[in-house]
Amino acid sequence: MAKKSIKSVGIELQDKLDTAEQNIRMFLAIKAILDTAAEAVGLDVPGDKGMLVAPNIRLGAYIDLYNFRLEELQEKRLPWESAETRLNKALKMLPAIDIEKLKPSPDSLKQLKDDILKYAKGEVWLRTKLLSIECGDGFSFKKIWNE
Repeated sequence: MAKKSIKSVGIELQDKLDTAEQNIRMFLAIKAILDTAAEAVGLDVPGDKGMLVAPNIRLGAYIDLYNFRLEELQEKRLPWESAETRLNKALKMLPAIDIEKLKPSPDSLKQLKDDILKYAKGEVWLRTKLLSIECGDGFSFKKIWNE
């Protein structure tokens, strides 16, 4: 069995991380839409965390754990400690997840709030609202919807 290079394993892991980030973006965008719609119609949502509280808390915990473990991994080993494995080297190629960059941008949230109930009919409403959202790092759902 041929061994994969550290670079190819790193690229595969980065691809998986990119997919995870796309899913996080989608969740955060849908949460923003539901929170904004609930506020617009005066829906009494318990607590101050909005809709989808439990999944949002779990998501934050998973991201914190990922970032913590990545930080631990990236700390330098002392000379007498064991050498790095190929997997450790590949994992060090991955960046931390910055959830703030994956959330809808403030401008996008303002626009969403201004016209949340516009065209609030039929099955295309949620997709239309999702396509109007841009994330903090400039990502737009229009990019992946048109691919």
